[in-house]
Amino acid sequence: MRTQGFVVETPAGDFGTVETFRPGARPGTPGFLLVRGGWFGRRRRMVSVLDISAVLPSERRIRVRSTGMEIKA
Repeated sequence: MRTQGFVVETPAGDFGTVETFRPGARPGTPGFLLVRGGWFGRRRRMVSVLDISAVLPSERRIRVRSTGMEIKA
């Protein structure tokens, strides 16, 4: 399933949108979503697929349990 552009939602509300999916570094390791959020999409975070609690394709929305790890530029 393609998730690019899906809204990412945490228990606190909308968090950002999926920029891309990245597979795990090695076979058998979990992948992650690269999520953009904040003003003008400047904040980027990696969210493990293990943190996904629900995928709602008809709403183009993904619910996650955590906000992931921030990527500093």
